[in-house]
Amino acid sequence: MPEGLEGYAALSSHDPSAGSDDQEKCSDQLGFSSLEVLAYRFVIIASAITVLSGICNVAILWVYNARGSTPHLLHDLPRPNPYIGLERATLNPLSPEPQHIMNFPILAAQVNSEEVDKVYFDVPSLKTPYGTVYPRKSNFTVSSEVSMILQFRVMDFGMEHCTLMGAIPSAADLERSAKSVPVVSSETAKIEVWFLDDNDVQLNADTLSYSKRPRRKALAGVWGATPDQRVQISDTFECSSRSLLTFEFVCTEPECYMHFTQDEDEPIMAAFISQASSIKKTDQGR
Repeated sequence: MPEGLEGYAALSSHDPSAGSDDQEKCSDQLGFSSLEVLAYRFVIIASAITVLSGICNVAILWVYNARGSTPHLLHDLPRPNPYIGLERATLNPLSPEPQHIMNFPILAAQVNSEEVDKVYFDVPSLKTPYGTVYPRKSNFTVSSEVSMILQFRVMDFGMEHCTLMGAIPSAADLERSAKSVPVVSSETAKIEVWFLDDNDVQLNADTLSYSKRPRRKALAGVWGATPDQRVQISDTFECSSRSLLTFEFVCTEPECYMHFTQDEDEPIMAAFISQASSIKKTDQGR
């Protein structure tokens, strides 16, 4: 060692600040790795939850379908009363009588006594630029084998006097309206109309057949189906609001036959329910 340098020592080549920087970098890398692990775990857990949720949804749908639930079961649900409190209202004796309601069937379907399991239901449809339209018309056909099932729902409040009616327009009225002429075996053809015991359940036309129709309960009347006449088929009877009325139209003779297209347009050619007021008027001056 040169003279005059005995009191000096060689400096270390190691930089302390560099060591601290390395430690900080290492800790940063460890922290970043921890965040990656947490994110990875979160993705795995979220994916597992999504898969389990999908499996549960598929299982629920499978159980629902396995039970045979179909849209027509909605008809069995109770209908809420939209006329709450109206039974306490009074009607002035001087008030005019409400006009009769012409109530057309919510269901019209044929059944065959010789093909007891055959379903004849056919919904008429019309293709338009706006989609498929379902007109409120149906084929009314009765013969020695085929009978007609009509079901009505009683409408409105206080219109609970019902009469089953039948109407066949005259040839002149039909010609002016461009409606098809009804086909009747003879002017003396008689069609029996029976009340059916529907238990106030709306029928499903997709499955309705002769073997599955409700049983006959009582004879409602006989329809002569005379042209140019609107006739009363049944006597007037009480019918609860929102209840169902189901009838079967049956030929009484071997050669009996009737066919026409039933709709709600004038001139009326249909079997329908006429509803009249059942509200008792009260003298408010008493």
